[in-house]
Amino acid sequence: MKNVYWALLIIGIISCGAGQERAAGTFTRSIDHEFATGTDTLIIKPVNEKVYKIEKRSTYHRILNGQLKPPESHKQTWTGIMDEKAQLIKVENNGKILLFSDDQQRVMLGALEYELAADK
Repeated sequence: MKNVYWALLIIGIISCGAGQERAAGTFTRSIDHEFATGTDTLIIKPVNEKVYKIEKRSTYHRILNGQLKPPESHKQTWTGIMDEKAQLIKVENNGKILLFSDDQQRVMLGALEYELAADK
């Protein structure tokens, strides 16, 4: 009986950390249209079991009259709460929702789709 208790405790501890690792990562998308070209990056890091820090970095070049303008960069930092059942993180201060694909390789932020960046 004691062994069963310890086995369940260990499984519970491992599964608590598994959700954090699943949602964490760097996700990117390319921007390429007639008005701009660049990249968007979401860096998602666990703060604790349910809370995540999300950093959104955008770097792009505006295209004006067919000419590429100097790069512009923007950075925002958000805090979100993970809903494991729905596989999403809800950002508290702006109401944004990050929805994870079943395979955890993609994140949707509104209509924008980000893909998990390859490890370097």
